Amino acid sequence: MTLKDWADVSVVAQGILLPLSILILIWQVQKQSKLTKAANAQSLVEIASPFNLALVQDAAMAELWKHGASRFSEMEPILQDRYMNMLVWWFLLHENIHHQRQERLIDKAIYNSWQRDLEHFIVKHRIADRWPSMRQFYHVAFVRHVDSIIQQHQNERASRETHSPALGSDS
Repeated sequence: MTLKDWADVSVVAQGILLPLSILILIWQVQKQSKLTKAANAQSLVEIASPFNLALVQDAAMAELWKHGASRFSEMEPILQDRYMNMLVWWFLLHENIHHQRQERLIDKAIYNSWQRDLEHFIVKHRIADRWPSMRQFYHVAFVRHVDSIIQQHQNERASRETHSPALGSDS
């Protein structure tokens, strides 16, 4: 083979290998994206775990977390502050989760499970009562998200109250 023949073969080989290289690069980026999302999901569990373990290990903390919303007005100021700091911490975790989902850094299925936790948290801890004084500390997009959850819950509660028969009425 002559030098010209080798040059022609190399041009043909480049034409085949360049698209193949691009496809491999795209595959690698997709794989890396999946690994990053998995690592982010794992880090959320790692962040939440110490809080949950503290609740298991410390009866006073568990009591405060469980009854803080219903007994807030009866608590001493230091316990009120502790409870509010616990709420703030949990909201910071959820704000981070919300931001990661907006940036597509965690999968929708993972986000949905955390979303259910946030909705439960908002209802259980009567956040609607405390949210007006807390909302200024969070990112606007997260505030809107929490506002919509609170509004949805209030609408559902009003709908249940409107459509359920009054207890003790003579029908």
